[in-house]
Amino acid sequence: LAGVPMGKMIILDLFTDVYPVWKRKDLQRPTAIEQRPWVWNMLHSFGGNSGMYGRMQVISKDPVTAMHESPNMQGVGITTEGIEQNPAVYELMAEMRWHLKPVSVEAWTQDWAERRLGPDASEERLDEAKDAWDLIAKTVLSCPGTQMGQVKSMMEVRPRLDLYSGFIPNSDFMPIRRHYKDANLVDAWSKLKSAMAKGGDHYHPPQSALYDIADITRQVLSDLYARLFVHLVGYVQKHIPPSGRPMKPLPQGGILTPQDAEERMQLLIQLIRDTDLLVATQPHMLLGKWIQDAKNWGTNEEEKILLEFNARNQVTLWGPRGEIADYASKQWSGLLKGFYLSRWELFFKKLRQSLSSSAPFDQQEFQQELLEEEQKWGMSTSTLKDLPNKPQGDVIEIVEALSAKYGKLIEETKNEDIYLQGQPAPLVRAPGADLLAEQLTGQRG
Repeated sequence: LAGVPMGKMIILDLFTDVYPVWKRKDLQRPTAIEQRPWVWNMLHSFGGNSGMYGRMQVISKDPVTAMHESPNMQGVGITTEGIEQNPAVYELMAEMRWHLKPVSVEAWTQDWAERRLGPDASEERLDEAKDAWDLIAKTVLSCPGTQMGQVKSMMEVRPRLDLYSGFIPNSDFMPIRRHYKDANLVDAWSKLKSAMAKGGDHYHPPQSALYDIADITRQVLSDLYARLFVHLVGYVQKHIPPSGRPMKPLPQGGILTPQDAEERMQLLIQLIRDTDLLVATQPHMLLGKWIQDAKNWGTNEEEKILLEFNARNQVTLWGPRGEIADYASKQWSGLLKGFYLSRWELFFKKLRQSLSSSAPFDQQEFQQELLEEEQKWGMSTSTLKDLPNKPQGDVIEIVEALSAKYGKLIEETKNEDIYLQGQPAPLVRAPGADLLAEQLTGQRG
């Protein structure tokens, strides 16, 4: 930094919500950043994924602390790679520009709940919503530690038997393992369902509330998928030899026979279809809209085809051979029932073959065949009939139907801790953040 005259550069502390460089403990204060005009930033999302995640307990206080400790701090910013998810987190972060004192997350979420439900909600409905958001803010949206990104859904990543570990190979900074107890989100979901249920008061939720119930239901179903998949892996590991290192015994969740295993695979496939049906109700969760918006920039058919290819590739393979596949994955209608569903159907087909022959599952062979199918999907073109660009369905009715269909399973499994206990946290491997992670892991005050 010495090469730039003082006062001629504003520095962005790019990832202050997780790794605040401005107050690194291995540097003498004031640090080089503090000696120049700088901005406190929340990064939050890599690739604009769908998972629920936030650090509200940090962003509600740390910018104010920095303002008082570091006179050259000029303000706050958001350096995210994607928006249109986790709106409460972005609302609070944007609001911190105007606060001179730390914000009580508990009080803030009470007001948030009222705004989301709108002026027509009864006191009974508001009480349920406030309780729901209080629980979500304290758990799901207040991630402890130094997890760098959103929770990935098993639905939206390349299938593998070892997904039970909670991490995707080479993508440890976007975990499948949740930073919250599944039961906390399920309990909050139940309260929010009550707050928005159809009743005699003829309450009509605004779009903000409809988005919330769709998004939280999506996350509940995603978490259920992970728990149910681990049961299947628990059965598989007893019937076919491991192809890699031995796995720790996993719960089987009552899967004892080949018929049980087949039923579980069919249930997992149906969960993906039902999640697609759910998110199809939301205008910002449509692959069709994403593709149509891209194609609208084209001036002829050749350009439209190229733009559609890039739109498809960016949210799936992100490279001709999946160089950073699923980096920008989304739980969108069209992606779920089109791209992700076909991947899991192929995986289960290969898994059935392994189970019937008692042969190890060949992940490498599967991924080669999978890549060919992924590339074929990426090169295809669509019409609005194939992929609608407008929402469809009544989200409240769909949530009620899904609750009736999966509610018992959700309640029965919500307290399961499906991940291995006592395993060390992996070193973060985010693009461009490897050195920073090595320097700062465990140093945050």
